Amino acid sequence: MAARLEAVNYVLARAEQVWAPQAIEGWLYGCNSVLDGVRPIDFVGSGRVQEIVQALEVARA
Repeated sequence: MAARLEAVNYVLARAEQVWAPQAIEGWLYGCNSVLDGVRPIDFVGSGRVQEIVQALEVARA
């Protein structure tokens, strides 16, 4: 459980580098084309944080 919380905090910190805080929730819970339509929050739950970071980098570009 602690590892998941740590992963969520890491993803949130990275997302704050891309968007305003109020936009992050929509991104986390919305389907993401870079992640083949999967919600980023679902990747956190399965420990696939690096893939979320890659999606953030695409969004940032």
